[in-house]
Amino acid sequence: MNKRNICLLVDNCSAHPKSVSLTNICLKFLPANTTSIMQPMDMGVIKNWKDNYKSRLNSRIINAMDGNLSLRALDIAKSITLLDALYLCRMSWDAVEGNTIAKCYQKGGFVPRDFIQSEGYEFNLDDDHMLDDVYLPFNMSLEEFETLLQ
Repeated sequence: MNKRNICLLVDNCSAHPKSVSLTNICLKFLPANTTSIMQPMDMGVIKNWKDNYKSRLNSRIINAMDGNLSLRALDIAKSITLLDALYLCRMSWDAVEGNTIAKCYQKGGFVPRDFIQSEGYEFNLDDDHMLDDVYLPFNMSLEEFETLLQ
């Protein structure tokens, strides 16, 4: 198993813990009141996941109504358990494509423009110019960032 270090960029939501001890994960918090322009997950990933969830939920309701015409959509929706919702969440997340996530990070300026190719994405740590177009978090030096990539 590779013991890679990662940097997790987190917004300043009060639900996100500030002091947590993690191994191989460095938490860096975005500045307060950062708009969605800088928050890659807000730029399409969350919307994509929600759209997948709603589609699966609606399909489940429609399939149940097709099986029993006397059922109402609201009654079916109310019968969904927490476990059902968790399964729907998991299937919806699995349907979010890696390319969608990568493009959102690219749009936010965290990934160089030429990083994502049409056939997928891959980066080479030996490329001296790989980080030229990447904006570093305000509270992280280039050396810290490069250390996390190793």
